[in-house]
Amino acid sequence: MLEIRYNTETKKINAWCADPDQFGNLDRGLPGEAVIILAIEIPTDPSDAYLVDDVNFTLVFDPDYSPYVDPDTIRAQEILDTSVNVITAPEMWELMRIFGRRLGFTT
Repeated sequence: MLEIRYNTETKKINAWCADPDQFGNLDRGLPGEAVIILAIEIPTDPSDAYLVDDVNFTLVFDPDYSPYVDPDTIRAQEILDTSVNVITAPEMWELMRIFGRRLGFTT
């Protein structure tokens, strides 16, 4: 069972709860929101990846969903992919700053 608060126009999920003891706590927060309880398994993907199908009482995958990717990861991969033989000094410094942030060092 899954309790879901969603926007009735866009069908996007604003919150969900899988604990039956907590059902009823997802009050409608804004106009245009509704709460529904679905007899489905708890999804493994984030709630942003789904839309509510309130006709068939299920969740459908959101075709516009794209998972968050850290910009540092994108840039580091771009440097490593395009600098096959030589990484320039500015690129090396940029990679060091990226990996420093990953390790918790402030830059």
